[in-house]
Amino acid sequence: MLNMNAGNTILVTGATGFVGRQVVRELARSGHRVRVLVRNSGNVAGFVRENDAEVAEGNILDTASLQRACQGVVAVVHLVGIIREKGKQTYARVHVEGTRNVLAAAQANGVTRLLHMSAAGTRPMAPSRYHQTKWEAEELVRSSGLKWTILRPSLIYGVGDHFASILVQLMRPPLNFLTAGFLPGLGDEQTSLQPVSVQSVARAFQSALANPLAIGKTYELAGEELSLREMILIIAGALGLRPKVVEAQFPGSLAVALWYRLAGYRPVIVSLPMPLIKVAAGLMEVLSTLSPVNLDQILMLEENQQADSTTAREDLGFNPEKFSKAVRAALVKN
Repeated sequence: MLNMNAGNTILVTGATGFVGRQVVRELARSGHRVRVLVRNSGNVAGFVRENDAEVAEGNILDTASLQRACQGVVAVVHLVGIIREKGKQTYARVHVEGTRNVLAAAQANGVTRLLHMSAAGTRPMAPSRYHQTKWEAEELVRSSGLKWTILRPSLIYGVGDHFASILVQLMRPPLNFLTAGFLPGLGDEQTSLQPVSVQSVARAFQSALANPLAIGKTYELAGEELSLREMILIIAGALGLRPKVVEAQFPGSLAVALWYRLAGYRPVIVSLPMPLIKVAAGLMEVLSTLSPVNLDQILMLEENQQADSTTAREDLGFNPEKFSKAVRAALVKN
């Protein structure tokens, strides 16, 4: 059996990302020596010192740098992923080609243990390119011959995330002036988002690394079931705001929303038809790289994902905080 005692060196890709930073901290707290793969070591000096980490400069699309990074490590935690495409940073290159490179480097250097971060909802023939390419990466991992574990978090929240934190920003100055106090709901609001804290995800990675039962398994990591509307209401309450949901049907809902806004409610949540939301997201994506959402993300939000964390609870002790209880500490910084 692979020796995963504290003190062994673990390579973490995506180490300086939203999830990666928390995973590195969790591994370091557990006594592991962590090597972080970074593009520029000068930009992460404080983070490296804080976690007493080693640095390997490079990236997952540079095979030579990956070969160097994998030398002398006992396991690789592969976290790199993107939520939107930009230039050469496509889903296919980052999720599929990047994972293929990581696996090849691990195999060439005798590294047999690999933890791979995928995403809840990943499956063949998924509507979104994000999930499609995540599935292709999973298939590479499963056929690699390594002692692998795949973890599929649902919507991850925490300071600096790419969804819940944006909702907070949209309800606070200066962005709340741009929204005028209105926020869109999603269609019939039946979609389950199951948000999970970044700390819970990081603890699951640390637990999976130390547990031989996790080898060859895929774990779903999900929190309580909430709709987008419920998430907005919880966040608004934590911010001390006075939210209001428009129950009327579109387009009459627009007049009702304006009336509620004039009455002092904020944010006013208006459910819009999904086709309209898709068109708006597509236009924003074309017009600006600063758009908070893109069409692929809307396709993912539209799905009613039902992730099952039973096995993660049994094997890894996975016990995520409830979003409604954790939101202030996790997202709302006064």
